[in-house]
Amino acid sequence: MTILASAWCGRYELIAQREGSLHDRGDGTLELTAEDRYLVRLPAGVLQHELRGALTAFKGATEGVLHFGNYIGEASLDGRGLVVGSSRLDPPAVATMLDEVAAQLGSLPFTDESPTSAPYVRERALTPDALYHAFVFLRDGMEGRGRHAVPPAMSRILARPHETFEAGVARLVPLGQVSRIDSATLTAIAAEPELLVRVPQDSPLIGSSLASRLDGRFPGFLRERPLDHTTDNRENRFVVAALQLMRDVALQFERAARMGRRPSSEINRRDAIALAAQIDRWRRHATLTSLGPARDVSLQSTVLRGRTGYRELLRFYLELVARTQFTAPHDLRNVLELRHAADIYELWCFFAVVKAVAATLDAAPELTRFSFGTHAAKVPWGYRAGWPGVDVFFNRSYSRPGAGGTPQAGAHSYSLRLRPDITLLQASGTLDVFDAKFKLSVSAAFDAQEETVDAAADTFKPDDIHKMHAYRDALGARSAWVLYPGVETVVKQFPAPCSASVASFTGVGAIPLRPGPSLAQALSTQVASLLVVR
Repeated sequence: MTILASAWCGRYELIAQREGSLHDRGDGTLELTAEDRYLVRLPAGVLQHELRGALTAFKGATEGVLHFGNYIGEASLDGRGLVVGSSRLDPPAVATMLDEVAAQLGSLPFTDESPTSAPYVRERALTPDALYHAFVFLRDGMEGRGRHAVPPAMSRILARPHETFEAGVARLVPLGQVSRIDSATLTAIAAEPELLVRVPQDSPLIGSSLASRLDGRFPGFLRERPLDHTTDNRENRFVVAALQLMRDVALQFERAARMGRRPSSEINRRDAIALAAQIDRWRRHATLTSLGPARDVSLQSTVLRGRTGYRELLRFYLELVARTQFTAPHDLRNVLELRHAADIYELWCFFAVVKAVAATLDAAPELTRFSFGTHAAKVPWGYRAGWPGVDVFFNRSYSRPGAGGTPQAGAHSYSLRLRPDITLLQASGTLDVFDAKFKLSVSAAFDAQEETVDAAADTFKPDDIHKMHAYRDALGARSAWVLYPGVETVVKQFPAPCSASVASFTGVGAIPLRPGPSLAQALSTQVASLLVVR
């Protein structure tokens, strides 16, 4: 890579303000640092809404400031590719966290209600918040993450589509060659007397009841309607309806990404276009190309409920329909549209703590089940993952008890209302608090002897340790921990003076946590020690 002082992005001139913060990767792509600011010169007439949220310029100004802050990933400026890195986490690490968070959110359980049918006709324009949730679920299903895998299901359906029989156009067939008779055949006997022939006197049929009723005549030809194999049935029309809904979600998300002009617009747009293209390929299959969508989906169909491929697509479709009906605010708006690294990290830390508890207890958690209500489309405050005697909460609020009530440790705050990112509550009332801080290093804070520390902007600050003390004090927590994306594997601990006689750790500390098995081990070990004494 070549270090640059400035570079042109189409009509924009990008100027580094710190040496070594702008690089040419050799393929035309520029590499920037999220924490740095860049001067951008805007020639007259250039639109200033590019990279909205990162590029700031006053109306009519000829210069602006580009600052990505917590956004990490791919972007583009007037057609030139940008790779935004960070001194905190590199783009692959953030991408890993994003994928894991999206997979978790896309697979959270919904209502237990089991309707007998699901409507296809619905509002086609999704609210922005429902759109983001639906797109995450669609992307995970298309990539086979979580409990749904759409491509294998579609492969099975298109390799051996469900066939039914339908009666074809009636045709005249000699009596001796007729293979089936239906009501139309019998009706034609009486309605078309010209098809009757005189029965010879020496024929065995002369004494038959039919010949007697027809005055000595008998049909020489019958109108037979053959049974033809067809794939035009309600099951395959359901497949079309499911693909059409999936395509709607992908294209509406692509449109939102294109119009939004966010730093991550281009990568989000490409993801959506790729999904829509795959769906279109399935839709053009000879089995489906001439079929329209089902008006409703009967859940009583034994094919949809039991046949491989169809049953997997049905389960995915029903959950996708649920996600397109939500209207509540959603965390994924920041996570996906802005690829906001701090928001991604907070959610990722919550699921990491849940995973660590599950590994220690050797049991999967019972997750709060969503229903169609106010908080149905997001990980709401107070969201719970629980085991017998152990609960992990996301952004649970702790307030003073009602009038006359006595604050209880682990249940209330005796002063102001507090909302830690993650809380681990055990049946004994023992409370441990975790707070995600998108910082790189905590060494300066722990080594500092003074109230103020001369440290870089991405360093852990004494104020964050003060916050952990506030959580311990106000909530009656046993311990309070900062989670930060450090590269060390050592857990920093400050034991409380009164904890010498306590079997488990009491105090404040910091745990390095970032993607990777070895770096996740520190959290797992600490969580296991907190769960030993219950």
